[in-house]
Amino acid sequence: MTRRTQQRQLFCWIGAVLVSTAALVAMVSTAAADDQNGSGSPSIQITLIPPSTKGGPDATYSIAGVVKGVDFAAYKVVVYAHAGDTWWVQPFADAPLTDIGKDGKWQTDTHGGSQYAALLVKKDYHPEATVRTLPTDGVVAVDKEDGKTQ
Repeated sequence: MTRRTQQRQLFCWIGAVLVSTAALVAMVSTAAADDQNGSGSPSIQITLIPPSTKGGPDATYSIAGVVKGVDFAAYKVVVYAHAGDTWWVQPFADAPLTDIGKDGKWQTDTHGGSQYAALLVKKDYHPEATVRTLPTDGVVAVDKEDGKTQ
C-alpha cells in the first residue's frame, strides 16, 4: 500500500469519526432539550386546585400547574373558571394569558368556580372572555378539574 493510499484511508476514517461525533452531539442536544421541556406529547396539568365555590368577582384564589413537551417561551396558559352555566376566562378578560416559567411551571389568580380548566395555547392565542363550552380550536392541551371541596 502506498503512502498516498494510507493517507486517503486515514482522512476517510477521520471524516467518518467527525460525522459520527456530530450526529451523536445532535442527538444528545435534542434529548437534553426534550428533558428540559418534558419529552413526549405536549401536556398541561393543574397541580394547585382552588376550592369549589359559586363564583363571583369578590374572592380570588391561586391556581398553578406544570406544562411539558413544548418550548415554554412559545406558549401560554389560559385559565377558565366555571360558574353557573358559563366558563369565565381568568384572572381577567383583559389579562387572559399566563406565562410559563423556564421550568415549565405556571401560576395565576382565579375567581371562584365549581370547575377549573387550564388550556395550553400558542402565545398569540386570543381567548373569548366567556364561553358555554371550552374551546378546542388552537388549544394544544387541556386539563379540567373539579374545585376542591372545603
